[in-house]
Amino acid sequence: LAWRVKGQVYMTLVRTVLLSGAGTWTTTVEDMRALETWEAGFLRSITRTSMLERIRTEDTRKKLGIQTDIEEEVRRARLRAFGHVMRMGQHRFPRIVLMDALCNTKNAKSGRPKASWISCLKADLKHRGIGIYSAQQLAGNRDG
Repeated sequence: LAWRVKGQVYMTLVRTVLLSGAGTWTTTVEDMRALETWEAGFLRSITRTSMLERIRTEDTRKKLGIQTDIEEEVRRARLRAFGHVMRMGQHRFPRIVLMDALCNTKNAKSGRPKASWISCLKADLKHRGIGIYSAQQLAGNRDG
């Protein structure tokens, strides 16, 4: 098969299954590193290259026609899930819980807080340069 076809098969079948439910994941740096490592190994096996050949993963992605890395796909999935919940009616339970978590800034526990879906979402928004209130407005406006 041609490299681009192999890349399309990977994106359509493998990555879709791998990232199913990614919109609800709470990821840590270690989780993302593990996903990136797994993907790099899988792409090397598709292209039949060895680590000893010292070919960068970005070059392998480009060869296969894959434009985004797994971390970006997880971010998109999380933002997509946020948009779905924000477009729900005011009375829906997922929306109520999300709004409470966004508005509740109290931290009763001492020490470093555990990673939460909200903290991952805020990091994703910060990565894109969007504030939480702007994101709420953008989620309601699917056209713009």
